[in-house]
Amino acid sequence: YIFIKEGLGDFSAFHYVSTRVFLLNPCSNAVQALASAEYLMAPLSPCPPTQAIQTTAICLLLLMTFLHCYSTTLTSNLNTGITAIKLLTLLAITIAGFITLAKS
Repeated sequence: YIFIKEGLGDFSAFHYVSTRVFLLNPCSNAVQALASAEYLMAPLSPCPPTQAIQTTAICLLLLMTFLHCYSTTLTSNLNTGITAIKLLTLLAITIAGFITLAKS
């Protein structure tokens, strides 16, 4: 923001911030929620209906919004836990790949 403001002026900086807040962030959250919902629904059905995926995505968005409004500390701890799970999953995949590579 500050670089745009200094380089292009107040209007360009305001336009960037308003576009970011009202368009890009909500769209990004919606895409992440839809992807998460699709992955969550995959074990239940090989081809879940679109309405079920969208409803699950909405519930995920509402849950995360509620948790963030309720306690930012809780949300921060949840984010840390999810990041740890992602890193452990990547480590397990890497180890499994090395083991498979060593066997062949």
